Amino acid sequence: MCTLTEREDCTSLIYSQELLRKNLLFFIILAKLKRRPTKEDIEGIDKYLKELKQIKVHSIHWTLGRYDAVVFAEAPDEKAILAFNFNIATVSTETLVAIPREEALKAVGLR
Repeated sequence: MCTLTEREDCTSLIYSQELLRKNLLFFIILAKLKRRPTKEDIEGIDKYLKELKQIKVHSIHWTLGRYDAVVFAEAPDEKAILAFNFNIATVSTETLVAIPREEALKAVGLR
C-alpha cells in the first residue's frame, strides 16, 4: 500500500510494470521547432497523431528553454519511434529510451 508521500513513486512503479507486461518501450522525445508552426502544421500533426497505430503518445508538453516540446510515448521498438520522428518535418528531435527504475536496478544487479 502506498502512503500519500509515496504516491508519485507508486504510480510510476505501477505504470512501469504495466509497460513491461505489454513489452512496450517508453520514449521521451525532446523536440526543437525548425520554424514557427502554422495552423496547417498543427492541424496536420493533430491528424497524424490520431492515425498512429503502433505508437501511443501519452502527452505533449510545450517547454521553455533548450527544447520547445517534450513528448512522452510508448512503442514496440525503436524503429516505430524512428518512423514517427521522421514523419514530423517541422521539428528536429532527440529521443531517449526510458527504462523503468525497478527494471534498471535488476539489470545492473541491484535487485
